[in-house]
Amino acid sequence: MLSMIRVRNTLVALAFTTLLGCSIDSPASTPTTQQVNVTIYSTYATQPLTRTLTDRYLDTHPEFSIKVVDNSYDDLITQIADGSAEYFMSSYVPSDDDIWAAPIARDGLVLIAHPDNPVSSVQIDDIRGIFNGRITEWGTLSGNDRLITPLTFQPNDDVYQEFHRLVMGKQGITSNAQVIPNIKAMIQQVSTMPDAIGYIPLSHVTDAVKVLSIDDIVPTQSTVTDNIYPLRITLFIIGREEPPAEYRAFFSWIQSLDGQTIVSQKYVSLP
Repeated sequence: MLSMIRVRNTLVALAFTTLLGCSIDSPASTPTTQQVNVTIYSTYATQPLTRTLTDRYLDTHPEFSIKVVDNSYDDLITQIADGSAEYFMSSYVPSDDDIWAAPIARDGLVLIAHPDNPVSSVQIDDIRGIFNGRITEWGTLSGNDRLITPLTFQPNDDVYQEFHRLVMGKQGITSNAQVIPNIKAMIQQVSTMPDAIGYIPLSHVTDAVKVLSIDDIVPTQSTVTDNIYPLRITLFIIGREEPPAEYRAFFSWIQSLDGQTIVSQKYVSLP
């Protein structure tokens, strides 16, 4: 029996199942495999991992047909509540006692700046000060004297929710922050704005931006694995109840060695 997550930091492991993919033998017929059709939803931030895992699973499970649908975090929570979606992947779990969730991967949340920015490391309190409007010039952080341009996401984004949880706490983000629609646009904006600072998942980092150390700790898969890097996040499968057999088979595979080997190519595998 799978357990319900009622505290967001609890990690629930899925029990493995062999209910699906089994042929039904008949003395007078050839064994057949029934086609299984499921739909998995994902936030925009978790979409690359969702699609990679789905594609690799289908390579070895031809009896499955999995449709992947992307949407915003807020819309997916609404769909889960009204029953129009069953399960979705996200980097943020709501504080709702009725939510079931199971971990599938780990990642880091990183601060990014323009490659020419002289600042290489910031403190957590500095980040909070930048995004609440208390720190407005790079010179405060031993950079140049130019004004800082903070970039953030919409509040209906799961990456925004994790940033708020890990960094901002009960403090709001300054109204001077520019709101960026998605991670790709965040990277594009920071790479072309010398005074900008933004945040994205470690798994999405490209050479177009400079990744800042936090408290002099460089964000890498190793520092996330070793619980050294301070801004660590977990990706979850989220639903209203424990998954039925057709979903459980896929979710259990993700948590298996095969699934976690794929996860570890760009993310951090589960402990």
